[in-house]
Amino acid sequence: MNLSSRYLFCTLFAIAGVAGLPAAAALKQRANVQYDPPDESLQIARDLNLADEIHKDPVAAALRVELLLKDRPDALALLKSVELISATMWVESQLQALNLTDRAAITAAWRQANDAAAQEAYAALNARSAASPSDFYAFWRRYPLSSAAVKALLAGGDRALLAGDFAGEMVCFSLAKTLGADLNAGRAVQLALAQQIESGSNAGSRYHGALAFDASWYGRADAASTSHYIPFVDGNLTFFASQRQMMAVRNTGELAWTWQPPRWSRDSASDRPSNAGRDQTFAISTLDSAESAQILFVRQPNPINRDNCIRAFRAADGRLVWSSENLKLTDDLTFISNPVAAGRFVYAVALAFPPGGGTSELQLVALDAMDGAILWRCGLGEIAEIGRWRDATAGRGWDNFWEQSAPCVWGDHVYLTPHVGAAFCVGRFDGKLQWARPYQEPKAGAEAEPFKRKGRAAKTAEIEAVSDSQMLRFTGAPVVAIDTGRPILVVAPQDSKGVYAFDALSGAALWNDADPQAPVLIGAAGDRPIFAGAFVTAVRPADGKTAWRWAPEKQVAITGPPAIVRDAIAIPTSRGMQWLNAADGKPINAAIATPSVHAMLVNENVRRLLDDSHIRPTLQPPGR
Repeated sequence: MNLSSRYLFCTLFAIAGVAGLPAAAALKQRANVQYDPPDESLQIARDLNLADEIHKDPVAAALRVELLLKDRPDALALLKSVELISATMWVESQLQALNLTDRAAITAAWRQANDAAAQEAYAALNARSAASPSDFYAFWRRYPLSSAAVKALLAGGDRALLAGDFAGEMVCFSLAKTLGADLNAGRAVQLALAQQIESGSNAGSRYHGALAFDASWYGRADAASTSHYIPFVDGNLTFFASQRQMMAVRNTGELAWTWQPPRWSRDSASDRPSNAGRDQTFAISTLDSAESAQILFVRQPNPINRDNCIRAFRAADGRLVWSSENLKLTDDLTFISNPVAAGRFVYAVALAFPPGGGTSELQLVALDAMDGAILWRCGLGEIAEIGRWRDATAGRGWDNFWEQSAPCVWGDHVYLTPHVGAAFCVGRFDGKLQWARPYQEPKAGAEAEPFKRKGRAAKTAEIEAVSDSQMLRFTGAPVVAIDTGRPILVVAPQDSKGVYAFDALSGAALWNDADPQAPVLIGAAGDRPIFAGAFVTAVRPADGKTAWRWAPEKQVAITGPPAIVRDAIAIPTSRGMQWLNAADGKPINAAIATPSVHAMLVNENVRRLLDDSHIRPTLQPPGR
C-alpha cells in the first residue's frame, strides 16, 4: 500500500483505538495498538469505467474482464487513494452498473472468445460428485459472463439443499434468479422456505431471536466495563450464555438444561476491572431448521488460558457439539468477536498469534457449523502484538480491541468493522477480501509518523478519551438495507461515534452522520436501519435522513435493548413492553408473546444459576 493510503488507515485506527475507554476517564490515554492494512498489488485507473470501454471496443472490454478474472482475481487495487477493492469485486460492481445494451455487448464479445472453455470447465465440475456448493459459486465468480454461469448457481443451490444448507441454497438460487433464471416449482418452493427461515417468518407466532429485556447497563456509559448478557429465545426456550455456563430455561420457569466446562482456571476473572474498557458481550447465534433452532454458537473464554474459543451446543439438550479449543488448527487463534452462523458456515473475527510472538494477523475465520473445522481464513491486515486477552500489561487501547461485535452476513458477502477505522467485505463462500474502506478521510494535516508502517518500529500516539455516546454502543454489527434494489451497508462501529453508509457491492462511500440521534444500530427492518438509545429511530438507507422516530412518554424510559422481531420492534420500558410497527414506528399491540425473565427467576435453581454466572444482577432496569 502506498504511503498516503497507509497513513490513512493507520491514522484512522489510532484515532479509533481507544474506543472502549470509560467516559469517566477524561484524561488523555495512550493507544498501544497499531494496524497495518493489506497491500494493494493491482493498478486500476481511478476514472476507469467499463461502460465507456464497451462503447469504444466491446472486445477489448471483454478481454480486460477475462484477464483480470483469470490471472489476478484476488489482487487488490487502491481506488481514489482510499478504497481497496479486489479485481473480482471491481468487475462485479462494474457489470452490475451496466445497462441492458452494454451488458449484452460485453457478454457477446466475451462468449465468442471464451465460452467454449467455460462450458468445458462447467461440465467437468458438474461431473464431480464431491463438488460443493462453494465450488459452483466459485465457477460463477470466475465466469460471470458464461452461458453456464446460471447453471452453475442452480447446481450449487441444489447441492446446498442436499447438504441441508438453507442459507447456501438461498444465496445460489437468489443470485441465479437475479441473473434471469426461471426457477422450477421445486426450487421456487425451497427458495421461499429458505427465505422464511432467514427472516424468521417461519416461526409463526413463536418468538425467535434476541430477547428484549431490562438490562442494568442499558444507556449507561459507565457500565461498559461490565459483561453484557443477551438472552436468545426460540419458542418455549430462553438461552443464556456467560463466561462459564450455557443454560436453557423454559418460559414457564423450569430449567431445561445447563452446561459448564469440566475445568476452569481460578485466575480467570468474570469481569474486567471497571477502568479497563469494554467487557464481553455474550450473544448467541443459531443454526435453524424449518421448525426450530438446532445448534447454538457462542464465544466463551478458554478455561485453561487467556484466549477465547467458539463453542457449539445442541439446542434441545445442551450437549456440546464441538469447541474450537479442542481443534489443533485453531491453536494460534483467539476469537475477538461473537460468532454469527449462516448455513454451513460460522463466522467470527480472530487474531492469529505467531508461535514466536511479534506481529499478529487480524482475520475473519469461517468454521464448519457441524464440527468446527476451519473452512477458510481471510487476512485483514497486521496488528502489532502488545498483549493477549485480559493481559494486565497490555495497555488500555489494546484491551478494548478484544471486545468486538459479530459480523453481518448478507447474500454472498460478510461485512465487519473490526475496530481498525474501516469497514470490510469478504466473500461468504471463498473467504476472499472483496473491499476495505475507511469510515472517513483523515483530517487535513493529520500526522502519520506516530503510526506503524511496514519496515519501521511500531509507535504510539496520544489520543483523547471517547464520548459517552460511543460507549453506549453495546453492539457495532453492520446491517444491509435495500433502497430501490440497491444494497446499502450501514455501520455504527464501536471505534467511532459516527454512522457511515457504503455501497454494499463496491464499498463506495454514500453518506455519514457525525452525531446520530440514537447511538446504537440494533438491526434493520422493512429495509430501514433501526437505531436505539433514549428513543428509537429508523433512517432512510439512501441518505441517512430520519424516516420515523418514537420516544416514550414523559416519566417513562427505555430500560433495555430493543429487539427486532420480524416486522415489529419490542421495546422494554419502565411501563412494560412497547411494540412498534417497524414500517412506520407507530405503536401496535403485542405482535408475539414475549417471555418474561422475571417470571423465570421465581424458580430457585434458575435464580441460583443466574447468580453463579453473574447474569442475574444485570437483568434489571438501569439504576436499580
